[in-house]
Amino acid sequence: MNNQWKYFLCFFVLVLPLHGQFVVKGKIRTIGDKAITNANVVCKSMDNKIHSYTFTNSDGFYELNLKAAGNFVLEFSSLGFEKQSRPIKVSSVSERAFTLNVVLNKSVVVLDEVILIDDKPIDIRKDTIVFDVDAFSRGSEEVVEDILKHLPNVNVDRDGGIRVGNTEIEKVMIEGDDFFKRGYKMITKNMPSKSIDKVEVINNYLENDLLKDIQDSDKIALNLRLKEEAKRIWFGNVEMAHGLTSSDNYEFSTILMNYGKKNKYYLYGNLNDIGHDAKGYLDGLINPINYDDLTAIGEGQRAHHLLQIDPIPVNFKKDRTNFNNSELISLNAIFNPFKRLKISTNGFLSWDENGFFRSSTAAVDILGTKFINIENRDLFKNSTLGFMEVDLDLELSQTASLMSSSRFSNNENNSIGNLSFNSSTAIEDLETNASFMDQIIRFTRKLEGNSMLLFSGRYIYEDVPQRYAINELFYPELFPQITTADNIVQNTKSKLNLLAFEVHLLTKQKKGHLLEFQIGDQYRKDTFMSNLILMEGINAVELPPGYQNSLEYASNDLYFKTKYTWKTKQLGFNGSLGLHQLANGIENASGTVNETPFFINTRIGFDWSPSDKSSFRGVYSFSSTNASILDVYDNFALTGFQSFTKGAGSFSQLTASNFLLSYKLGNWSDRFFANTVLLYLRNHDFFSSSMVIDPNYSLSERLMIKDRDLLNFNTKIDHYISAFSSNIKLDLGYSRLKYGNMVNNSELREVLSVAYNYGLQLRSGFRGKLNFHAGTKWTNHRIKTIMANAYTDNISFLDLSYNGGGRFNIEMKAERYFFGNRDNRSNTYYFLDFALRYTLRQNKLELSLNGNNLFNTRTYRSFAISDIGTYNTEFKLLPSYLLLKLKYRFGLP
Repeated sequence: MNNQWKYFLCFFVLVLPLHGQFVVKGKIRTIGDKAITNANVVCKSMDNKIHSYTFTNSDGFYELNLKAAGNFVLEFSSLGFEKQSRPIKVSSVSERAFTLNVVLNKSVVVLDEVILIDDKPIDIRKDTIVFDVDAFSRGSEEVVEDILKHLPNVNVDRDGGIRVGNTEIEKVMIEGDDFFKRGYKMITKNMPSKSIDKVEVINNYLENDLLKDIQDSDKIALNLRLKEEAKRIWFGNVEMAHGLTSSDNYEFSTILMNYGKKNKYYLYGNLNDIGHDAKGYLDGLINPINYDDLTAIGEGQRAHHLLQIDPIPVNFKKDRTNFNNSELISLNAIFNPFKRLKISTNGFLSWDENGFFRSSTAAVDILGTKFINIENRDLFKNSTLGFMEVDLDLELSQTASLMSSSRFSNNENNSIGNLSFNSSTAIEDLETNASFMDQIIRFTRKLEGNSMLLFSGRYIYEDVPQRYAINELFYPELFPQITTADNIVQNTKSKLNLLAFEVHLLTKQKKGHLLEFQIGDQYRKDTFMSNLILMEGINAVELPPGYQNSLEYASNDLYFKTKYTWKTKQLGFNGSLGLHQLANGIENASGTVNETPFFINTRIGFDWSPSDKSSFRGVYSFSSTNASILDVYDNFALTGFQSFTKGAGSFSQLTASNFLLSYKLGNWSDRFFANTVLLYLRNHDFFSSSMVIDPNYSLSERLMIKDRDLLNFNTKIDHYISAFSSNIKLDLGYSRLKYGNMVNNSELREVLSVAYNYGLQLRSGFRGKLNFHAGTKWTNHRIKTIMANAYTDNISFLDLSYNGGGRFNIEMKAERYFFGNRDNRSNTYYFLDFALRYTLRQNKLELSLNGNNLFNTRTYRSFAISDIGTYNTEFKLLPSYLLLKLKYRFGLP
């Protein structure tokens, strides 16, 4: 570990040579000597490229750092004021700072409530910050994601997730229209950057325009404004790739789009066998999660998939372990047949063939029971997924709107695995055919004054039948009365019907205080069936008692909620109260049982901003939740080839207390930003487990016990270092979980799990040809019962990019993975990928060479611990390959 820090320090010293800097500072004020807040100060070179930039604070003060000599132009601008330009000359980088104060004259033109201002690299318009893309372009950008990486305080994760400051964005829109919701990676990773004119960062984003000035929001969205030449034409690209080291490797992708005034189209297709999961971009569209109080009716309600045998790698890139042959086609359109109606359609089909190869060793040591299980699994999965969504937005009047959303999907999976367990071999087969339908309708009406009325309704239907078979019986001791059985089959069925409605009234009072009332009803009905069949050959021998489930679980929640928010400029308080009358019923072979519990949920909180740069937030809540279908079924069901689980068999309501305190220093647009969160959660009642652990099987039964405690602390620091044109991030975290469970008929035992992590990242923003992004993250985990286990993981990376003047570009990505175990043995793995691009014809034709896993690392082994033992898991990796790619762009000039 110490050597790793030495390497990183050496790297920083080599890449970031220290040098002096020239500082310009001063104040920007009006003619009346009033400070102008958030004014733009931009330093441009003589060829009009941005050298550096900053904003004024609440006192109108700015400080701008220059690190190179030369002639520059300083531009001072703010919304509603005339722009001023001042030439400066820096003769050497060692000169001292000097002061330049500026007075701006008011200048504003209003046309139909639209404010016209001069074009500037950065504009601040109330809750929206507008970036001029050309001012931040370096010439090597390919897709939207590449542009976003250059914008100040817009952070793009290595997997494509986007954050503004430390807040993940809700969506990426195009010309104000939303195609993919949280599946925005489909846009940012594929749409050509040459088509983008401006990027808008929208703070306090709200889905419903009628709620503006009434409902507060901390959401952030991005909106892409197109260049004029990219409107009302068809444009896109076609990309073809073929393996050089192996003729089996290939990739073909195409994107075609048209953004007209009334209709917009976005079409995408991809075929590959290099591990790329194109439909993964659409996860946020297939399963959108929105827990906003206004739109969260029925949110997160899904049927349960009982069985899954896919081996999923942890803390590792899926592309490296995904042996695939995948096809995807996505057709998306937005229509505006007339001014007040918008129809959005999304649909895609995917066909996947996937292979996974995993080897694992489990060393169990618990209460005198010791054994080692060795498991090898080669799995082949064939899946077909179809998805369709239709959204309608109708503006009934200036004060009323109607929205509906309909989603449909069907997912067919067939997984076949060759399993080796200790000295035995078997073949397992899992078939799943899941169908899903989701219908939402919402009516919004703005009342007189600052009041709003919302009517919402939702219906969800989901059916998940599964059939699992394995041609070996590993645990005959569980069924001693059946001596002829040699294999098993389990049929399961999980079905959900949910119907919900809600009426929500909001009233914004004169001083900005907000009063809310909600009344609603949610009815959920689950049907769960599982039948374990002992087989002799192809003949059924026995349906063993205690391993059959057939029940219906219905729960109706009639609720009333109220919330009040009181706030001043610096201080705010909020409180909410929820009254819930439940009607639960279980029907199974033993009969019908009903109950009608009543509970109250409460929440209080405060927000305090002692300055425009710092804020505190605190929240305390007490809540009760209803048990789910997986908590109440009363017999065992197979959940893995050797594992069985069982519910508690009765109704339960689980209570919990939650306290959160956060502190934020700086705004996301500042050069320094820090955010600290402290969370304490006590589950007064929770479902733990009572387990029976045997070398050949495990039986786990839900067990309700008292008092589980979770303490979590996290702090993130983000600082832009002007002298180095680089951004440094520090991430620290700590968590402590204490709970109890039972193993092998033991007394209730205490389990303590402690984890802490620390990470550092440095990303350059040089205007030159070479840039980098480097980082490392260490995670330490310790579990203690009557004995203790611990391990340490580390992930480090270094990304380098070289821009050779627009025609020639190189990107290189290096990764190091370290997995440590309790015996201080370590598993260290290195990976190197690269992409070399050469432009044959500007904006038209590009040739590239891509290399993956150049060190040809074929396996990796991770280490994990639990309260019953330790686990070593090895995954097979895709071999090294080289791809020759040809990309052709069309449509854009």
